[in-house]
Amino acid sequence: STINLNAAAFNINDADAAAATATLTGAVVLGANTVTVSGNRGGTDTAITFTSTIDADNAAANNRKLVVNAGDSVATFGGNIGATQALADLDVTAATINLNGATVNVSDQGGNTATFTGPVVLGANVTINTDGAADNSVTFTGSVNADDASTQDRTLTITAGRGTTTIGGSVGQAAITVSPLPTASQLAITTQPSGSAPNDAAFAVQPVVQLKDING
Repeated sequence: STINLNAAAFNINDADAAAATATLTGAVVLGANTVTVSGNRGGTDTAITFTSTIDADNAAANNRKLVVNAGDSVATFGGNIGATQALADLDVTAATINLNGATVNVSDQGGNTATFTGPVVLGANVTINTDGAADNSVTFTGSVNADDASTQDRTLTITAGRGTTTIGGSVGQAAITVSPLPTASQLAITTQPSGSAPNDAAFAVQPVVQLKDING
C-alpha cells in the first residue's frame, strides 16, 4: 500500500491523549515541499514509526523535505529513505532515532543539511548519501551506536561530496566511513568516548571513527 502525504503538517500531539505510537504502515510518498509529522506535545510525546520506505513523488521536478519530531519519544524508520526518489532534506528530532533501513538518500536540491537531533541507533548497515548535483550536508547532534554490537557489526557510510559532515556526540562500536575524504572545512567531528567512568577517570569503550577515500 502507498501513503501519500500531500499536506504540510500532520500533528499527532493531542496533550489530553495517552502516550501512543503513530505508525505509518506502508510506503510513504511526499507530495508537498515540506511535510512535518509531529508527535511533540511538550512531554510524554507520541512515538512515530515508519514501517516501510519514504520517497519524494518526483525528485526531478520537486524538492521534497521531511521533518519528523517525536520530542522525548522514539522515531523509527523501518525502510529506505529516498532510495527511489531522493529527498531534498530530512530533519529528525527524538530521544532515540532508529535507522533500520539500509539507505538514506538526501541528495536533491543542494544547500540543505540533513539533521538528526538525538541519539541514533543503527539497526542495519546504513549508507547516507547527500552527494547530488549540488551537495547537501549531514549533522548528527547526538551519539551514534549499533543496536547490539555484541551480535551485529553495524557500519555507517556517509557520502557527502563537498557538503559538511558533523558528528557531535559519542560514537560507539560502529565503523563510520566518510567519502570522498573531506577537507578540514568539510568535516567536523566532536566525539566523546562512550562508557565514561565516574569523574571521567577512565573510559571503558573508545569511539572508533574511520575516514577513508573510497575513490582512491
